Amino acid sequence: MTTWALIFIMAAGICGFTLKTPNNPLKGFITIKLFWVHLLLGITAIVLAIIALLE
Repeated sequence: MTTWALIFIMAAGICGFTLKTPNNPLKGFITIKLFWVHLLLGITAIVLAIIALLE
């Protein structure tokens, strides 16, 4: 579970850099309408990290 949690945390971070917002220095390609994907990755990472801690 720890490995999966780490993978999802990294995916959430990478997804955050791909958001297309004026404040993003990398000028991402994912629009605000797809922001829910970032939230879903983050929530999944949190759940996996909690499960890993409880094991």
